[in-house]
Amino acid sequence: MKYFDREGRPLTSEEWLEKRADTAYNVVRQFDNGKVYIAIEWYGKCKDREAVYQHLAPLFRLHFQTYSDVDGRLIPDPQDGKMFGTEQEAIEAYEKQVVRRTESTRDDDGNVVEVGNIHTPVSPDAPHSEEAVAMISTGDDDVGVW
Repeated sequence: MKYFDREGRPLTSEEWLEKRADTAYNVVRQFDNGKVYIAIEWYGKCKDREAVYQHLAPLFRLHFQTYSDVDGRLIPDPQDGKMFGTEQEAIEAYEKQVVRRTESTRDDDGNVVEVGNIHTPVSPDAPHSEEAVAMISTGDDDVGVW
């Protein structure tokens, strides 16, 4: 077996195991809205013959599953398990599925705007309710205090 990091640099099996244990490293992107689960996972391991051309080694795996209406379990889609050689290829496939299979869209710049993703982190720029109240109640005439 051959082992590679997310950039395609060789790793030892011990380094690979350490990185595989780190979900912050190996989960590249994920989307879950209770209807579908789509994710890109860095796998980083391939058979020797698959790594003949290191830049083409299948290092990233697409997960695509739908939730069953009957019991809520995840059912693999035919796209589930598809492998990609680069992180960028994997992200492009992820974004294509997110836009195609969810209410998410692309903005004017082509960036994906995810809608309903329970894994989307809260923007650090988004005001918290306490901050919003504090901003409204500053008494500044331009704010329009009620």
